[in-house]
Amino acid sequence: MNNCVMCVGKIVGNPQIREFDSGTKKASFGLLLMGCGDRKTNGEEGYEPAFIDCECWGKPLEFIEKLGEEKPWVSLVGSLKTHSWEDSSSGAKRTKTYILVSSINFLPGSKQENAGEITDEPTV
Repeated sequence: MNNCVMCVGKIVGNPQIREFDSGTKKASFGLLLMGCGDRKTNGEEGYEPAFIDCECWGKPLEFIEKLGEEKPWVSLVGSLKTHSWEDSSSGAKRTKTYILVSSINFLPGSKQENAGEITDEPTV
């Protein structure tokens, strides 16, 4: 994999599961990354949090489906993807960069930490 992203973060918000006519499902969720981004400008120690959107299919999606209300800390591996489109109402060009997750794992301290690694090669 030439384009490889490895992150540790906390799942935020409510993951959205979409099922297509073919029966294939896709999960979309946000990931909070701590210790990333620009150093705080107000003189405090530490870093501003960063958020990134994630999508997954197959086995990683099954992991997301089982979460329920839990928002655990996870480690994940995937690739950066960029989707471009033209806004139908304004005609403006839009882009969105996200992580296409291929592997996800609970971190120690999460309620389901013994679940282990969930891996799949995503199909788009």
